[in-house]
Amino acid sequence: MSWRRFIERKSLTLLFVVVLFALFVYGGMRPHYEGFLWADRKAWNARLSRQPDRHDPSYPDFLRHVEESTTPGSTVLIITPNADWFVQYGYLYFRGMYLLEGRRVLPVVSRSGVVYGDRFRTADYVAAWHMQYTSPIHDTVWTTATASLSRRRP
Repeated sequence: MSWRRFIERKSLTLLFVVVLFALFVYGGMRPHYEGFLWADRKAWNARLSRQPDRHDPSYPDFLRHVEESTTPGSTVLIITPNADWFVQYGYLYFRGMYLLEGRRVLPVVSRSGVVYGDRFRTADYVAAWHMQYTSPIHDTVWTTATASLSRRRP
């Protein structure tokens, strides 16, 4: 490849970038990428860290309370009144897996709707969100107006 063709190809690339930028400016579409260069990083971090829980901002606080009350390596079963995976439960389960670091989080229902009832006997803790949970095989660790945590009896 000759130098002349190389320079022509680079010139076409530069021309394409300039035309694309001009279209953004002319069309009023502001790409938000330049905002990352001068953005207030702490404000961005605070905004983005709240984004996953915008529908129920108290859920991370519940999971922090569960994390403080359980031991690393223990298994936690998360239960809710709405056990439909695609409506609410899938989000609560995966968010629990993410925020309960060092704990093994078990689902009580599968994506296809199969309920795993045997997990109540095998899980070390049962974390109940938007409901109260009582069982003869579990002792209540703590309870609030909207949640509870129970530990399996030895």
